[in-house]
Amino acid sequence: TDAYNHHYMAFLADTHSTKLKKTLADALAVRMGHNHGADWYWKPETAKDVAFSEEDIAVSQFFSEGNGGEMRLSYHGYPKGYAQLIDSPNEFHIMPMQIDTKNRHYSGPGFKPDILPRSATSPPNASYSGILECPCTTRIKKEWWQAYATLSKGTCHDLVENSSECFSAVPSVVKGSTYNTKVVANKSLPSGCVVQAHASGVVDAVWNQDRSANTCGQSTPTKVHSVGFAASKIVSVTVELSEATSEATITITGPTEVWFGVGLGASSMCLHPQADECPSGGPYAIIVSGSSVTEHKLDQHAPG
Repeated sequence: TDAYNHHYMAFLADTHSTKLKKTLADALAVRMGHNHGADWYWKPETAKDVAFSEEDIAVSQFFSEGNGGEMRLSYHGYPKGYAQLIDSPNEFHIMPMQIDTKNRHYSGPGFKPDILPRSATSPPNASYSGILECPCTTRIKKEWWQAYATLSKGTCHDLVENSSECFSAVPSVVKGSTYNTKVVANKSLPSGCVVQAHASGVVDAVWNQDRSANTCGQSTPTKVHSVGFAASKIVSVTVELSEATSEATITITGPTEVWFGVGLGASSMCLHPQADECPSGGPYAIIVSGSSVTEHKLDQHAPG
């Protein structure tokens, strides 16, 4: 097994408990490993400072399956006559520690470790991964970003806060060849960040300062007409979706001397990867070769 649960910590809480509170790690939390080296950890906070029920039973319990949980078939339980009691539990919070030792950059015979932390103690050419007990490395760059989505009708619940955020967010959700940005005060448009895409690949990112009561799709008498655009150095694709006719028009442009294709709804050859498996296969694709246009449901790195 390449990916497995090394250990975990979990909380069970009953109706007296309110929520898990982000708590600064004290010396005890560090010694007990509650925070995995972080400056804070999650701790249950009970309403009205009630730690026990009327029957003198705890209203929250902490469970920790510490290091050693990776031993297959290891016993997780209590000796006969012992238990952790909790009054009417209805919430479960788990903090798992997952380890994945699969080297996805190597497909040859035998085992070859991937990037290892400098603190790894495994010898050179070891037959096992050096991250079995030390999963942290400083050699992988992690990037964090805010995710956005568009709405064709109704009102957004979590609004973009200002024009600069609007203009930087639009390219992440609507692909285009050119982006125009402008600030307006238009009562016919919804308030806040508005996106208008055109079949030419031009996308207008509009920040509407007017406190309009209009909702998405309300400002025009016709049905919503959505346009999506994507392009590489040699291939571009435009998808136009008309709610009036429920029809989609796909326009693909590419070189005439070679075949090319477009995969939809995915960024890789696997739609929903699970560890190193691909049970649902690859995306739907359109392949163009000369005057021949064919449709495929791709398999993982296979024509399907």
